Amino acid sequence: LYVYPQHLNISSHRNLTIVTQLYDIDEPNAKPLNAIYGRPGTQLTTKHISPMTYHLKRPKFFEEVKIVLPNHLKPTHHIRFSFINVSLKKLKRGLTNASLDRLTGILGYSFVPLLRGGRVLEEFHTLRIYSRLSASYLHKESLGGMRKNP
Repeated sequence: LYVYPQHLNISSHRNLTIVTQLYDIDEPNAKPLNAIYGRPGTQLTTKHISPMTYHLKRPKFFEEVKIVLPNHLKPTHHIRFSFINVSLKKLKRGLTNASLDRLTGILGYSFVPLLRGGRVLEEFHTLRIYSRLSASYLHKESLGGMRKNP
Protein backbone atom coordinates (compact mmCIF):
# COMPACT_ATOMS: atom_id res chain seq x y z
CA LEU A 1 0.00 0.00 0.00
CA TYR A 2 1.30 3.46 -0.85
CA VAL A 3 0.28 6.43 1.28
CA TYR A 4 0.85 10.03 0.22
CA PRO A 5 0.32 12.60 2.98
CA GLN A 6 -0.21 15.81 1.05
CA HIS A 7 -0.80 18.81 3.27
CA LEU A 8 -1.50 19.79 6.85
CA ASN A 9 -3.49 22.70 8.21
CA ILE A 10 -2.69 23.38 11.87
CA SER A 11 -2.50 27.14 11.62
CA SER A 12 -1.18 27.85 15.11
CA HIS A 13 2.07 25.85 14.77
CA ARG A 14 5.14 25.72 12.56
CA ASN A 15 8.02 23.27 11.98
CA LEU A 16 5.72 20.31 11.48
CA THR A 17 6.30 16.68 10.64
CA ILE A 18 4.07 13.62 10.29
CA VAL A 19 4.75 10.18 11.76
CA THR A 20 2.94 7.41 9.84
CA GLN A 21 2.43 3.98 11.46
CA LEU A 22 0.39 0.80 10.90
CA TYR A 23 -1.56 -0.72 13.80
CA ASP A 24 -3.68 -3.83 14.23
CA ILE A 25 -5.55 -2.63 17.33
CA ASP A 26 -7.11 0.73 18.19
CA GLU A 27 -5.64 1.37 21.63
CA PRO A 28 -3.63 4.55 22.29
CA ASN A 29 -0.60 2.66 23.70
CA ALA A 30 -0.59 -0.19 21.17
CA LYS A 31 2.71 -1.08 19.52
CA PRO A 32 2.90 -0.31 15.78
CA LEU A 33 3.53 -3.12 13.32
CA ASN A 34 6.93 -3.53 11.70
CA ALA A 35 5.49 -2.91 8.22
CA ILE A 36 6.89 0.38 6.87
CA TYR A 37 9.60 0.42 4.25
CA GLY A 38 12.45 2.72 5.24
CA ARG A 39 15.01 4.25 2.94
CA PRO A 40 16.28 2.02 0.11
CA GLY A 41 18.51 -0.74 1.42
CA THR A 42 17.08 -0.70 4.96
CA GLN A 43 14.85 -3.18 6.75
CA LEU A 44 11.18 -2.74 7.57
CA THR A 45 10.50 -0.35 10.42
CA THR A 46 7.57 0.70 12.62
CA LYS A 47 7.28 4.30 11.44
CA HIS A 48 7.91 6.81 8.70
CA ILE A 49 8.84 10.34 9.75
CA SER A 50 8.30 12.96 7.07
CA PRO A 51 10.88 15.68 6.52
CA MET A 52 10.19 18.66 8.76
CA THR A 53 8.84 21.73 7.03
CA TYR A 54 10.67 24.75 8.39
CA HIS A 55 8.59 27.73 9.50
CA LEU A 56 5.45 26.83 7.52
CA LYS A 57 2.02 26.77 9.13
CA ARG A 58 0.37 24.94 6.22
CA PRO A 59 3.06 22.59 4.92
CA LYS A 60 2.85 20.35 1.87
CA PHE A 61 4.44 16.92 1.84
CA PHE A 62 5.84 15.06 -1.14
CA GLU A 63 7.13 11.70 0.13
CA GLU A 64 5.37 8.40 -0.33
CA VAL A 65 5.06 5.91 2.48
CA LYS A 66 5.20 2.27 1.39
CA ILE A 67 3.46 -0.16 3.76
CA VAL A 68 3.44 -3.96 3.70
CA LEU A 69 -0.08 -5.11 4.52
CA PRO A 70 -0.67 -8.30 6.52
CA ASN A 71 -2.04 -11.29 4.61
CA HIS A 72 -5.22 -11.26 6.70
CA LEU A 73 -6.61 -7.82 7.47
CA LYS A 74 -8.92 -7.28 10.43
CA PRO A 75 -11.39 -4.40 10.85
CA THR A 76 -9.03 -2.91 13.47
CA HIS A 77 -6.05 -2.61 11.07
CA HIS A 78 -5.48 1.08 10.43
CA ILE A 79 -2.91 3.73 9.62
CA ARG A 80 -2.30 6.27 12.36
CA PHE A 81 -0.81 9.68 11.69
CA SER A 82 0.78 11.68 14.51
CA PHE A 83 1.30 15.36 13.87
CA ILE A 84 4.43 16.69 15.51
CA ASN A 85 5.74 20.17 16.24
CA VAL A 86 9.57 20.21 16.37
CA SER A 87 11.05 22.71 18.84
CA LEU A 88 13.86 24.56 17.12
CA LYS A 89 14.56 26.51 20.34
CA LYS A 90 15.61 23.27 22.03
CA LEU A 91 17.78 22.39 19.04
CA LYS A 92 19.48 25.79 19.20
CA ARG A 93 20.26 25.27 22.90
CA GLY A 94 22.53 22.37 22.05
CA LEU A 95 20.19 19.41 22.34
CA THR A 96 21.15 18.14 18.90
CA ASN A 97 21.69 14.58 20.19
CA ALA A 98 18.37 14.49 22.02
CA SER A 99 15.72 11.98 21.10
CA LEU A 100 12.78 12.98 18.92
CA ASP A 101 10.54 12.88 22.01
CA ARG A 102 12.54 15.60 23.79
CA LEU A 103 12.47 17.89 20.76
CA THR A 104 8.83 17.55 19.83
CA GLY A 105 5.28 18.00 20.94
CA ILE A 106 2.41 15.92 19.62
CA LEU A 107 -0.27 18.23 18.26
CA GLY A 108 -2.78 15.56 17.36
CA TYR A 109 -3.65 12.31 15.62
CA SER A 110 -5.58 11.07 12.62
CA PHE A 111 -6.29 7.57 11.44
CA VAL A 112 -7.68 5.67 8.49
CA PRO A 113 -9.16 2.17 8.81
CA LEU A 114 -7.86 -0.10 6.06
CA LEU A 115 -11.13 -1.95 5.53
CA ARG A 116 -14.65 -0.82 4.81
CA GLY A 117 -17.23 -3.45 4.04
CA GLY A 118 -14.48 -6.08 3.81
CA ARG A 119 -12.60 -4.17 1.08
CA VAL A 120 -9.34 -2.23 1.26
CA LEU A 121 -9.90 1.52 1.04
CA GLU A 122 -8.17 3.04 -1.97
CA GLU A 123 -9.28 6.63 -2.12
CA PHE A 124 -8.29 10.15 -1.16
CA HIS A 125 -9.14 11.09 2.44
CA THR A 126 -9.45 14.38 4.27
CA LEU A 127 -8.87 13.51 7.90
CA ARG A 128 -9.94 15.05 11.18
CA ILE A 129 -7.21 15.78 13.71
CA TYR A 130 -7.92 14.63 17.26
CA SER A 131 -6.16 16.08 20.29
CA ARG A 132 -6.00 12.68 21.99
CA LEU A 133 -6.82 9.03 21.38
CA SER A 134 -9.12 7.03 23.63
CA ALA A 135 -9.57 3.27 23.86
CA SER A 136 -11.32 1.78 20.81
CA TYR A 137 -10.95 5.08 18.95
CA LEU A 138 -11.85 3.56 15.55
CA HIS A 139 -15.28 2.58 16.83
CA LYS A 140 -15.83 5.86 18.71
CA GLU A 141 -14.86 7.95 15.67
CA SER A 142 -17.48 6.20 13.59
CA LEU A 143 -20.02 7.16 16.28
CA GLY A 144 -18.79 10.76 16.43
CA GLY A 145 -17.50 10.40 20.00
CA MET A 146 -13.89 11.60 19.67
CA ARG A 147 -12.84 15.13 20.61
CA LYS A 148 -11.68 17.09 17.61
CA ASN A 149 -8.71 19.46 17.85
CA PRO A 150 -9.88 23.06 17.28
